[in-house]
Amino acid sequence: MGIITRNSAKYIVNFLVLLDLKAQINEVIVVDCGSTDDTIDLIEKCVVALSAKEKTFPVKIIQQDNADEGAARRLIAEAKKADADALVLVEATGEYDPADITKILDPIVNCDADLVIGSRFTGDERATNKKRMFFTERVWAKTSNFVANIGATTKVSDSQSGFRAISKYAMDMISLKRNNEAVKSEMVADAEKQMIRIQEVGIGIWMKGSVQWF
Repeated sequence: MGIITRNSAKYIVNFLVLLDLKAQINEVIVVDCGSTDDTIDLIEKCVVALSAKEKTFPVKIIQQDNADEGAARRLIAEAKKADADALVLVEATGEYDPADITKILDPIVNCDADLVIGSRFTGDERATNKKRMFFTERVWAKTSNFVANIGATTKVSDSQSGFRAISKYAMDMISLKRNNEAVKSEMVADAEKQMIRIQEVGIGIWMKGSVQWF
């Protein structure tokens, strides 16, 4: 699993603790994009605490001073180096729920898709998600999604989701060049170009910055 952090001190420990309950997680790679808070220190302390448990997973931390260096590309490269069967990508923003990992991985495990996007705009929780998202975030997501779907055969509802899974095949086929938010749409566009099977699953989100996430 790949986690992208940037000033994520408020969320990262609880995210890692919840991940520890997920049997399908074999390794966690954290790419930190220039955090100026206690994110790295908290991750390191959490790793020590988790290592005392009988069932845990290795955590690798990669620090980047520049947020524009391409965290998604780095995570895919690390997953390929480890010969991973699949990679779950998530932004540690306090928005995404680790309980949805299985839901996002299942289409890959069942050989139904090679790129699975956790959509905030489909499924039973879409109405609640809308209320929990910032207005500006909803506008940005919908606008970017409209552009991403132009000319696409496979239409998606949430090209800007920061929670997705990629199969080994997709990791070999997809070529990413952009950074930051732009890489999300690029991943979908290149998957479409390579005729990679894309699927969305509805996910729930928590309010950003809310203690409810814990």
